[in-house]
Amino acid sequence: MFITSAPTNENYDIGFTELLLRIGFTLCVSLIVTMVLLSGFWQVNPGLCQTAVELTYLFITTAVFWVVWYTYEKNSPSVNIMGLGFLIVTVLEILQIIYFLGLGIQPENFADMGIRYLAVSRTVQIIIIAVMVAPLKCKLNKWLGIAMALLTSFLLSYAMFHFPSVSPASAFAKSALYCIFIIGSLLTLVLIKNRPFGKDSLTYKYICLALIVVITSDLSLAIYGDEITFFLVFGHVTKIAYMYYLFKGIVENVLTHPYIKIESVNVHMSKIINGLPLGLMVFDADYSLAFANIKAEEIFGYNCNEVRESDELKELFARQFYVTNKSDNLNHKMVKVKNRQGADINLRVYQWALGEEGYIQLIIDAKKEQELENLHLQTQTVLNSMKNLFLLLDKNKYIVQCNKAFLQMIDLSEEDVWGMTLERFTALMQCTWREVLTEAGTEDKLNKMYEAILITSSGESKEVMFDLAPVYNVERVLVGYIALGIDVTRLKAEQLRLQQQEKLAVLGQMAAGIVHEIKNPLTAIKRFSQILKSQTTDERLRSYVNIIETEANGVNQVVSDFLSFARPRAPALKPISINNLITSLSLIIESQLFIKNVTLKMDIAKEERTVLADEDQLKQVIMNMVKNAIDAMANTIRPMLILSTKYNKKNGEMAMVLSDNGKGMSAEEISKIGTPFYTTKDAGTGLGLSVCLQIIKQHGGRIDVNAIAGSGSTFSIILPCIDNVI
Repeated sequence: MFITSAPTNENYDIGFTELLLRIGFTLCVSLIVTMVLLSGFWQVNPGLCQTAVELTYLFITTAVFWVVWYTYEKNSPSVNIMGLGFLIVTVLEILQIIYFLGLGIQPENFADMGIRYLAVSRTVQIIIIAVMVAPLKCKLNKWLGIAMALLTSFLLSYAMFHFPSVSPASAFAKSALYCIFIIGSLLTLVLIKNRPFGKDSLTYKYICLALIVVITSDLSLAIYGDEITFFLVFGHVTKIAYMYYLFKGIVENVLTHPYIKIESVNVHMSKIINGLPLGLMVFDADYSLAFANIKAEEIFGYNCNEVRESDELKELFARQFYVTNKSDNLNHKMVKVKNRQGADINLRVYQWALGEEGYIQLIIDAKKEQELENLHLQTQTVLNSMKNLFLLLDKNKYIVQCNKAFLQMIDLSEEDVWGMTLERFTALMQCTWREVLTEAGTEDKLNKMYEAILITSSGESKEVMFDLAPVYNVERVLVGYIALGIDVTRLKAEQLRLQQQEKLAVLGQMAAGIVHEIKNPLTAIKRFSQILKSQTTDERLRSYVNIIETEANGVNQVVSDFLSFARPRAPALKPISINNLITSLSLIIESQLFIKNVTLKMDIAKEERTVLADEDQLKQVIMNMVKNAIDAMANTIRPMLILSTKYNKKNGEMAMVLSDNGKGMSAEEISKIGTPFYTTKDAGTGLGLSVCLQIIKQHGGRIDVNAIAGSGSTFSIILPCIDNVI
């Protein structure tokens, strides 16, 4: 990460102005060298001068190839293509020199072979540079590349002898050939201009310089005739400059630039390491201190050079920070040392192995670390003492801190919550949010209040009120959010209970009057029907009287249930055993189930705790539940009722569970359980289950329902044990 982002002190970009200056400088130097050579040396020794120029070309092309070859694996595909291409050029330059020297090996009836090789070499150079400019991604194998380059050189040389009639020997042909070279160089410049520079930007910029210089060289060589003129010498001199820039571009890219960049990265990394607020030391394989950052030097009062140059200090550091195994990584160890002033320092040391090269030790002043830990501990202690819920989020809404009250409410540990996103936490807790209307005068629109309902890990439903507020730094930049909340589950339940009591109080007053008005005529109806039944022998009249009595009893039951619901009596609480209660009712339940052909299966818990309850009211609830289960299994082929007891040690609760395989209930029916006068039976009153729920609530318990339409229902009557009753 640091290497790719490290800044460099050198600016390798060649701007347009610098490009013009370099070109101007190159042409001026070439002009001066040309004038010197034309002063008499070139006319006296033309062959020697021509050979020297060609050998200079050969040296540069060979050097370019070997530089690329020895750095092949680290180079980009474009640079490698250029190196292999210059191998081809090197072979052609060698053949050109051989034929130019006139060693007597030129075939008869062939044109000047030196000129032919020169033309082919120059063509290959243009093609190689053009191919290099193309955006290459795949890397050619090193040995396959050199084989292809040598094969290409052989094929080009071999082709020279099969086309003897093609020769640029005439002055016009030479000029036309050099014009073609100029056009090729110009087209390559256009390609380079449109190509985005990347890793090889240095190479491309030097290629631009080389191409501009070689255009002047080709132009000069296209103008000269057969005599030694200014243009001939200037063309050869600028051609050397062209080869020099190609060579410099490759060398700068594959040799000079990487080392300068590494040095720059080292300087950048040193700044980062020295900027660490922790001490860092590097020891070599001989336990000698090799490096220490500024913080480490501040802790000890010695700099790294002092320790390395002093045998006494070197031995002291080696002894104090000696490790038995350099290849081990240590979480931490405590070391007590003396600084330059002789004061004792307690250090916490962490170690990382560097293989066989040594190891790194990170040192922390234990005193300052303890101060930070104490500050954090004090902050966490204050938060944990709060009864309100506390939650701290970063700007990306990751949970970074919370207090004990919050963890106890959701029944999770710090490790489970810290680092979790708010979205993930909401999904985990099956949380539903509702924004509460805030005051219109609130300045910060991020200040919001929410009402949330969540399910804890133990399956308990909680209602919470949260006040969410943003946290800003000194520059008013948002850095996170803070949420303060309160668990209102009991408050909501108490409010609901009070509302229900108020409703029942009003309903009780109405019920007393209604029952009084109904029971008086109902009693008269029943008495007169009994008189009629005893004094008549007409069977048809007696059947009518039986119907009157049945309907009157039904009305009486509805009125009694209504009165029980509206004006429930207070339970007479005493310690009872749920297991004994179920066992005492087993014979009565079995007799009712036997009549309906229902199988009973009982599962009594081995471990139990007593509960405070009204035994008669609990029997009423159980028998009512059994009756509902029998009715629900009326059309079941093999009806079965499972009656069991359970002890929940974690929550301190006893449960009576009734499971049937009847018709079950839909989600809508479950939501309406406990609603007065709601029933799915043809002859039901809709008050039986409402009375049961009311009785269990008076006992401080609850009734949980789990049912699926067509798959049966399970009712769990849950009561707190005596130890958990407040």
